[in-house]
Amino acid sequence: MILVKVQNLSKSYKEYNNEWFKILNIIGFKFKAKNEKFILKNISLELNKGESLGILGKNGAGKSTLLKIFAQSLRSYEGFLKIDGSISAILELGMGFNQDMTGRESAIFASSMRGFSNMQINQNIENIEKFADIGEYFDKPLRVYSSGMLVRLSFATATAWRPDLLIVDEALAVGDASFQAKCYSKIEEFKSKGTSLILVSHSVEDILKHCDKAMLLKDGVIDIFDEPNKVCNHYLNDLFGKDLNNDVKEPNLNKKNKKANSILNGNEDIFFTRPFYNPNEYRWGNKDALITDYVFKTNNQDYPNEIFNENVVCFYYSVKFLKDFNNVLPGIIIKTLDGLHLFGSNSLISSQNKSFKVKKGDIKIFNCCLKLPFRSGDYLVSLGISNLDINSQILPLDRRYDSIIIKVKSSNENIIGLVNLEADFKIL
Repeated sequence: MILVKVQNLSKSYKEYNNEWFKILNIIGFKFKAKNEKFILKNISLELNKGESLGILGKNGAGKSTLLKIFAQSLRSYEGFLKIDGSISAILELGMGFNQDMTGRESAIFASSMRGFSNMQINQNIENIEKFADIGEYFDKPLRVYSSGMLVRLSFATATAWRPDLLIVDEALAVGDASFQAKCYSKIEEFKSKGTSLILVSHSVEDILKHCDKAMLLKDGVIDIFDEPNKVCNHYLNDLFGKDLNNDVKEPNLNKKNKKANSILNGNEDIFFTRPFYNPNEYRWGNKDALITDYVFKTNNQDYPNEIFNENVVCFYYSVKFLKDFNNVLPGIIIKTLDGLHLFGSNSLISSQNKSFKVKKGDIKIFNCCLKLPFRSGDYLVSLGISNLDINSQILPLDRRYDSIIIKVKSSNENIIGLVNLEADFKIL
């Protein structure tokens, strides 16, 4: 059943030659604006009851404006919006609160604005105070609150009653780790009971973990609306790199894989011909270096069908450099099939703590050896090469995300969770 339906929603801000024209337009007269800037343009989407939607985008993409429209705190827009249920929103810190009111007074006022009776509020105010957990500050004015206290009060008040739709902006990023865990536990509880979630976050981990679908806003329009893993990859590309998928040779999936061996070809890109290559990889970077081939080995076997988690596996990959670089960093990421990051490292943050110098035309082979202490299942491996510039910024040269699918076999099938940390219990 559809909870949120949006069709061709747009929001713009208009500038007129003088304020009178603006006022006359509000009451029905039509004067052409001198300038019109669209914050949102032709947004269309649907969200079913019980589903969760993650929204990503750079600052200024229109995320907060869209959430304000969903929360009905911003009503001036064009297009169609229907939300078939109750709404609770956690938007900008302190939004709608009077700084001279106490936390208790603010919670009562916000709850009454949502339509709850005095009796309902009195019955639940103790739960709000307990969840916020700000001690004596609950009865102090908001002007003495820290940003973390405002987050605690806002979330506790917004979730005192389960809504049909919970809207959460980036405010949770301000809270401490313990409170964030508490908030997400409450969100999961609501979701299990049928609440839909719209979550804006700059953390791809949060989007992957808590959302069923996601979208990337770019300059006020939907750039991509898809499953979270694909959208998160596009977002990272939007932040750090350039999509290489349209520039590289299209894989011929009917072509027989070359014989598996440890001799890597560095000059020609034959990456996609190797065993266990994932044709749905996401490749991006600035193209000043190209990852052209790979092999992974364990127990002297190339491209093993299974990797036992007690054994060391080594990933080798060749890189062709098209420019000189003084500080290149090879890296690796391992994820679950639904995109959850399990491990990521590069040569600078690993035990090596080093970068490498290369020349234009060089073809280098990098390797990374490690154990995979995961439960049995399939996992995605991403390989990358970057450069550390003079400002200590990491510049992606070529990143092949989710490019290899590996199968891990665990010696202990009774572990709870994804990772076997080999806990040792004793009685002392």
